[in-house]
Amino acid sequence: MPKWYEDDVAEMIDVEDFAFSISHSGGSFSAIFEYAYGEQFDFADREVPTLTSKTSAVSSVSAGDQVTVPADAIPTSASSKTYLVLVKKPDNTGVTVLVLESV
Repeated sequence: MPKWYEDDVAEMIDVEDFAFSISHSGGSFSAIFEYAYGEQFDFADREVPTLTSKTSAVSSVSAGDQVTVPADAIPTSASSKTYLVLVKKPDNTGVTVLVLESV
């Protein structure tokens, strides 16, 4: 993929604009958090929370790792929440989606 695409991704995944700082045992990374609204209605099996990040930023994150999402990223929570990474899905364009499960 051309370099310009990675530059655009870097701009989109920016803590100041859309992303939040996500922490894990290896440090932290910037990611866009997509909340599974089904969790608040007890049908979480129909939707799953995800994190979208630059592939290079999540190189040390693997399936089975825990990540902590800050409270300001979760619309229905006043505190941060820990998730388990179920699946790590790189799309070969410089972007990776982490599929999460509540711990």
